[in-house]
Order: sequence, then C-alpha cells, then structure tokens
Amino acid sequence: MKLLNSKNKKIVFGSVALRLILGPGIFVSVWLASIITFLTDWVDGEIFKRASWTHVKYSVCDKILDYYWYIFILAYVFLNNVPAREVFLILFLFRSLGQVLFLLTKKHLFLFLFPNIFEILFFFFLFTSIFPSLNPFMQFPKIIYPLLVMTPLVLTREYILHIKRSNLSGFFTGKTTYWVDEKR
Repeated sequence: MKLLNSKNKKIVFGSVALRLILGPGIFVSVWLASIITFLTDWVDGEIFKRASWTHVKYSVCDKILDYYWYIFILAYVFLNNVPAREVFLILFLFRSLGQVLFLLTKKHLFLFLFPNIFEILFFFFLFTSIFPSLNPFMQFPKIIYPLLVMTPLVLTREYILHIKRSNLSGFFTGKTTYWVDEKR
C-alpha cells in the first residue's frame, strides 16, 4: 500500500505540474491547453483521493489551480480581442468572488452560488472557431442565448459536485473510492 501511495503522490505532483504548465500553454495552443486542462481537472480528484489527500485539502488546491487557469483564460480573452470581453470580465469577477469566499470559509455553497459560467463561455467561444455560424452568439445581444442555456447546466453541475457532493469515482474507474476524511 505504501508503494502505491508513493506512486499516487508522484502522479499528484505530475497533475499539478501539468496544470501549471498548461496555463501559459494557452498562448501556444489554445485548444490543446484547454482540452488537457479540462480533462486533468475532471479526473484529478480521483488521483488526489488515491494519494490519501483529504477532501478539504484537495478542494483548496483544486480551486487555486482553477483560478490560476481562469487568469490565463482572461489574459487570452483580452490579448486576442475575443468578442464580449466585458461579459468574460464580469463572469470572471463573479466566479472570483465565489472562489475567494470558498477559500476563506471552505463552504462549497459559495461555488454553487457563484457558478463557473466563465470557463464554459470560453469553451463556447472555442467552438465558434469550428462552427462559424455560432459567431453571432458571441456578440451582443445574442450572447444572452448561450448564457441562458449554459447557466442552468452549470448550476446543475455545481450542485452535483459541491452541494450533493456526489462520489463519481465509480463512473471513472468502475470502483468507488473515498476521501480519507469522508464518512462512509
């Protein structure tokens, strides 16, 4: 078990290092950095869990890494004249408030009350490069439509992850695992 835990700690280090490298990587390949960051963020909880991190310790680390990524997204948006920069800035500040309140209180409710619409809008922007017919929906006033669609979806995701705290390990690995500080 100790050997397995040591291996998992190296994987945790690799996951964190990868997320740190991918931040500036957004300026090299926006698609590659975004996809790898998304996937790494989606599965890293399981990696940290298997390395015997507590859920609280992981959540703090994860939210700091998320915020680091959001800063690079915001820089990308402004440096590349992405449409609706003002909307991105407002959504960044909105999520930032939730992140700060969470980091100060460790209450997951703030991650639900200040959902991560910012990053999802950025993914939508990326898809407009593949589907140019979506470009008008990144402009005022039509940007309201994708926001109206994504907001309830993001709220549902935030509820599942941060309020209900569903254990999704079985979904990823076929075996349910638990945080060391989690009641079973």
